[in-house]
Amino acid sequence: MNLFKDFYTSQKDRLFGYILKRTGNPSLAADLAQESFVKYIGAYGQSSPTTSLLYTICRNLIIDHFRKQRPEDPLEDHHQLAGMNQEEKVILREETRQVLQAIDQLDVVDAKLLRLVAGSNLSYKEISRITHLSESNIKVRIHRARIQLKNILGNRP
Repeated sequence: MNLFKDFYTSQKDRLFGYILKRTGNPSLAADLAQESFVKYIGAYGQSSPTTSLLYTICRNLIIDHFRKQRPEDPLEDHHQLAGMNQEEKVILREETRQVLQAIDQLDVVDAKLLRLVAGSNLSYKEISRITHLSESNIKVRIHRARIQLKNILGNRP
């Protein structure tokens, strides 16, 4: 039991961050993170937990969630909006929309890798286990995707 407890303690914040980056909704992120751990322990028990398996379960839950319902405004429930005036909120929403559109223009795998790196603070080794790509391939793809993203965003008005 201590092994899984340590695993949960070490992964819960990172998993939450990953889901939050993917969904933009803190309460949904908390629910999906909890559900990920419940599904993990229900299907695989407490013996030798692995990060890659947890993130695979989590990724599938996110996909299932968005298949079932239309995504909400990713900034609607975000705590950053609390201290902003209306103009700042509009600017932030527009910037977020532009970045998300730019990411959508990237290769599907590159977009997925960027979301994993930005949203979860996982190491390249952990991302490698999740995606089944080599660490060096991930590093190269992330580097190229960031350059591409910068170029896409630089060409916007």
